[in-house]
Amino acid sequence: MTFDETVSVVIPYYNGGKLIAEALDSVAAQTFRAHEIIVVDDGSKPEQAQILDDVARGRDRVIVVHLERNRGACVARNVGISRATGRWIALLDCDDLWEPRKLERQME
Repeated sequence: MTFDETVSVVIPYYNGGKLIAEALDSVAAQTFRAHEIIVVDDGSKPEQAQILDDVARGRDRVIVVHLERNRGACVARNVGISRATGRWIALLDCDDLWEPRKLERQME
């Protein structure tokens, strides 16, 4: 894969609980491998931020960014996009799932 084919996944997270684990699993199961997964915690309650940190720990290519206060999903997405290093951006909500060939089909 060349740099031109890299995809950064950006996921805004706000008090999403353990649903983030399933979202991250759906990215990990892609037939087209994401370059990085950036999860932006949009000022979640401390216990919810801890859930995110626990779920993300040890996962390959997952970067967690914590915002100090809730500023909305659009701001969280824009923060993630600004930190992305991939050529392409794919957006996923923390309570959503992708079918395994989503990125592959998108890149076609």
